[in-house]
Amino acid sequence: MDKETANKSEQGISGFTETKNMVGVFVRNNNVFFLLDGNEYEICIHDFECSNIYIDKNTRKFKLISQSQLIYEIIYEPYIDPGMIIYDSDPEEFDFLLFLSNHILKSKLSLENFIIARNNY
Repeated sequence: MDKETANKSEQGISGFTETKNMVGVFVRNNNVFFLLDGNEYEICIHDFECSNIYIDKNTRKFKLISQSQLIYEIIYEPYIDPGMIIYDSDPEEFDFLLFLSNHILKSKLSLENFIIARNNY
């Protein structure tokens, strides 16, 4: 690892889906990335959309698009990630994908606030 890489700060949040995929959002040098099982996908803060809707009473569909490219889409039954307790989440929202879509990836403003918070960490 070179000196430039070693000095880069990365801050983020991650959790697991019902299929045990590790997902998360992190900030590196004011750029935002979506993490999926060790692979990272840059999210354009000015051109992204994230949705998480019920498609029936037990199943949700999470979808993340950045610059018209599908980054991640999954149809799933909500998984209660016990690690969410440490983030002081609303007990109703232990589903990590729901947490991401409702708080971090909800809007440009929420993503900007996440970047600011992570850079100040």
